[in-house]
Amino acid sequence: MLIRVLLFISSYSPLFALLAIRFDQTWLRLVCAGLACLGLASFVLIFRLDGKKSKGAYRIVKVTDAGSQVAGYLASYLLPFLTVSTPSVKDIVAYSVFLGVVCAVYVQTSLLQINPVLYLFRWQVFEVEDSQGFRGFVISRNRILSNSDILATRFGDNVLIDRTKVK
Repeated sequence: MLIRVLLFISSYSPLFALLAIRFDQTWLRLVCAGLACLGLASFVLIFRLDGKKSKGAYRIVKVTDAGSQVAGYLASYLLPFLTVSTPSVKDIVAYSVFLGVVCAVYVQTSLLQINPVLYLFRWQVFEVEDSQGFRGFVISRNRILSNSDILATRFGDNVLIDRTKVK
């Protein structure tokens, strides 16, 4: 569960950076900047730790680019442009409740793989099916094609991280 929360924070680290720029109050800027840094650091840490796991071979038989799902997720990035630069306590509570609801949905659903930071680090997300019946997502720096073989680590129930050398 902690990894899911850290992935949520990482997915919103650009949003927190935008809020840090947008807000006028120093303490609020520092909190948002801290969350942005925590998100990026947790993203890097999670991917490095996952890279130490043993890899499995997967024969991909069906592929769909899942990147289009990120577009809807980015709609929540409008928040900094709807905020006031000096929010009241009620504004901060409202923003916090909104982010809390988004976090609850994110960690309990398959939104886990929809993370804009992946694209900032040149990763892509593909919805796949393999020859053994696995159905889920592959996060990769390579273009995944049907009838291709990959080496990947298992990152949760339905997410693989492609560890095949970058082509």
